[in-house]
Amino acid sequence: MNLPNGRLITTKEDNKPLEMMSKLTTLEYLEMKDIVINKSRNLKDLFQKQVVLQSYLDQVILTEEQVAYKLEAYWKKIEESTKSLRSDGSIP
Repeated sequence: MNLPNGRLITTKEDNKPLEMMSKLTTLEYLEMKDIVINKSRNLKDLFQKQVVLQSYLDQVILTEEQVAYKLEAYWKKIEESTKSLRSDGSIP
């Protein structure tokens, strides 16, 4: 209702939709806050798992490099043996 001097008077009934919107908005923000907290917790858990798994991955990579080095050395040894046997005439 408007008063003659231009001021607006509202009744309790006029404010009910605004109060309801405010409550719903508050609930939505609380729900979003819970979602963000859960996502953050999940990301922390995943990061911790990644740190643990990274150490295993590092061990696998190191083992792979060691095996490759030993295999290469063994291959060269076989090649040298084969060359020396061929030069001796043992292998045609």
